[in-house]
Amino acid sequence: AISLSRLAMPELKLNVKGSRVKASTTRKTTLQPEVTLTQKLLTLCLLVVQIVVTVTVMRYSRISSPGEQLYLSSSVIVLSEYLKVIIATFLVTRDTGGWAAAKREIYQQVWVKKSETLKMIVPATLYAVQNNLLFIALSNLDSAVYQITYQIKTLTTAMFAVFILRKQITQWQWFSLVLLAIGVAVVQLGVHSTKAGGAAGSDAGGGEGSSSSSSSSTT
Repeated sequence: AISLSRLAMPELKLNVKGSRVKASTTRKTTLQPEVTLTQKLLTLCLLVVQIVVTVTVMRYSRISSPGEQLYLSSSVIVLSEYLKVIIATFLVTRDTGGWAAAKREIYQQVWVKKSETLKMIVPATLYAVQNNLLFIALSNLDSAVYQITYQIKTLTTAMFAVFILRKQITQWQWFSLVLLAIGVAVVQLGVHSTKAGGAAGSDAGGGEGSSSSSSSSTT
């Protein structure tokens, strides 16, 4: 009887190990949901609507009537960053399971890891400069012209990826980038030729908006 029980034990262990392997494989498969084409298209459409609405509202808010004073663009940037901090704190509180755990997590990630926090100063500074340049561009350009001019960021991102990150770009991608650059140049020529017969102040405003948009896309 003792020998039979000893012989039966390895089978029990194998079955348990097998069940664990099956459980682990099922967990891995459930943690990787597939994204359908419909979800991708829906996300793309929502992104396009969000960009168009944001630019249109920003442009409309920068158009002042005679005698009215425009708001400070820096105040909008500061308020938006405060709102992001509030939303991020709420999400951390939800993920950690409470306010006390969220405070410990924030302290650990921000104060304890000071080197990582200091590294964020450079992109944060560039982001602040970019937002201010966007408001200057929208104050002097139409929404459509701004949208086309701002797409030069795709070209600058590709150039930085090639020369800094050493990434490879296919011939079709280079061809698309060249077409994008030509389109932006044609739009800029059309804007300056249209304003050539107008006042010098409007021409200077258009040049300021174009330069601000180009600088923001580079940053």
